[in-house]
Amino acid sequence: MATQEEKQKDAHKKKEKLVGDGLPRLLTSDEFHDQVVEHEKVAVEEVKVWKEQCKQRDEQTEVMGPWKKAEAAQLE
Repeated sequence: MATQEEKQKDAHKKKEKLVGDGLPRLLTSDEFHDQVVEHEKVAVEEVKVWKEQCKQRDEQTEVMGPWKKAEAAQLE
């Protein structure tokens, strides 16, 4: 149960909005601009990490394919 709650919190953080509390903002302020820039940097970095993880998973699958075939042949 606690694990599910943690996953939900993590998923919520990824979808976090800059103006999520419903209060009006001065969109031209330096503080808000800095938040937007930081939010975009984090989003780009998350995409890079995700792509790298996909690449590593694909490489591992390629390596494991022949190994699994060899193991199956050995078991027979």
